[in-house]
Amino acid sequence: MDDVKNAVEEKQNNSPSPRKVRPPIRLTGVRQNNLKNVDIDIPLGQMTVITGVSGSGKSSLAFDTLYAEGSRRYMESLSTYARQFLEKLPRPEVDSISNVPPAIALEQRNSIVNNRTTVATMTEIYDYFRLLYASVGRQLCRNCGHDAVQMNDADSIADRIFSLPDGTRLYLLAKLPPITEMPELSDLEIAKETKKEKKKRTKKEANVTSFAGQELYKRGYQRLLVNNEVVDLSTAEGQIFIPDTEEAFVLVDRVAITQSAREDRARFLDSMEQALMVGEGRVEARTPDGSIRVKASAGYACADCGEPHIPPNAALFSSNSPLGACQTCSGFGEVLELDEELIVPDRARALRDGAVDPLSKPSYQEWEKEMLRAMEKQRGVTPATRYKDLKPEDRKFLWEGAGNFPGIKGYFEQLKPYKYKLHVRVFIRRFQTLHMCPDCKGSRLAEAPLRFRVAGKNIAEMLDLTMGEALAWFKGLDLSAHDRKKVKEVLRQVCDRLDFLNLVGVHYLKMNRKGNSLSGGEYQRISLASQLGSKLSNTLYVLDEPSIGLH
Repeated sequence: MDDVKNAVEEKQNNSPSPRKVRPPIRLTGVRQNNLKNVDIDIPLGQMTVITGVSGSGKSSLAFDTLYAEGSRRYMESLSTYARQFLEKLPRPEVDSISNVPPAIALEQRNSIVNNRTTVATMTEIYDYFRLLYASVGRQLCRNCGHDAVQMNDADSIADRIFSLPDGTRLYLLAKLPPITEMPELSDLEIAKETKKEKKKRTKKEANVTSFAGQELYKRGYQRLLVNNEVVDLSTAEGQIFIPDTEEAFVLVDRVAITQSAREDRARFLDSMEQALMVGEGRVEARTPDGSIRVKASAGYACADCGEPHIPPNAALFSSNSPLGACQTCSGFGEVLELDEELIVPDRARALRDGAVDPLSKPSYQEWEKEMLRAMEKQRGVTPATRYKDLKPEDRKFLWEGAGNFPGIKGYFEQLKPYKYKLHVRVFIRRFQTLHMCPDCKGSRLAEAPLRFRVAGKNIAEMLDLTMGEALAWFKGLDLSAHDRKKVKEVLRQVCDRLDFLNLVGVHYLKMNRKGNSLSGGEYQRISLASQLGSKLSNTLYVLDEPSIGLH
């Protein structure tokens, strides 16, 4: 009997302890707005729905009382310096509130006004995309299209050269260094020279040779390769060498590709480092007959043709950075252009009757008269001709101008220097509309970041996917073991956030969708997914009608 009693006691001791019940949020005497001394307990760790007819006080309880007090108490824990940058919420009219955690409100109202904000930047997915492409992106060479753009040094360039067949004889070449020349002075400048300045100039002229060959020989260079012929600088021919239109290189060394040269490569590495120093980071190795040429550059460059490139970093893939933003649209993806429908609102109107609306204004009537004279004299178009009756070539002349006539576009160009005046900026903007940038095609990025690819897609093509398509693409992404180890955490974060966005029902949104074009429900769902992705604990989320506003 004692054994059974001990076994029961042991089982009770080993059984898991009951989960501790957390005290609820307790509100007493709520009198905010139209609430009349409401007492309520809201359980923590659960979803609570507040329902009622319009005007019953749902928002007063949820936002003006519960969220306001939770946010206010959290802000009171911050320093005085930090609180000055945050919106101060008024204390709600309530007798007491206990056990309220820090609160986050997610409203239906879309408050985004910045054109740069997209769905990807709102959810911080874009930041992880930038890290992904900077870490494992393969850049295509802008010169030859090869994808072997990588960091190069003397050792890696030597590996490429020693990979050539045995018996290959090569010249190791570097471009000619700049030759210092004396500046030419005018007769007036020579006449104004003092005796001391003249003596100093004469001494300098005595030290400067008139031939590049002599100057190069003084610097220690022994041979040149001029038009594929070796020129010895110690000879008379080499001493009088002057670089003009000839193809000329400094011949740093000559090498034969053999097994012994591969094993004892110290001498060749010294020559390679010297060639890189002389050629300012660029070298070329070629056979005497020019049939084989190996071009290379130190630093981040193409391993096939030696073309230097910008090394990858996270800022290169940001449209908010001068390094990665498209220069034409400044990273907006759109440019302002003159709109024909705004400039010519009534095509049935004659030219003399103000068909071109901006030139019919009192301040610009002189330009209108000049336009009518140019159209009649140079194109034979009378002022009574209606705009819709103009031939295509006459319409092109009207817009682009020719000779002394600047055209409609030329008139607006003449106004640009005066854009510092408010009324001029407003006037120009009245006749412009947004169009897709012709250079970046709406991607917002410059040419360099768009050459990086991961599994065949650049970052602009990746952002053009919907949330659902992107999640499927990342789950099927095939990377090498080395690359996957480098971006393991990045992939986890991206997949988690995309999964949240799919679960809240916005899987159909493209990641490059503008933030200010979202509906209230879409904005709230994306904000909710962003908050859930941060994985905060013990936080109170207050949502305003989360089930409406979706397509």
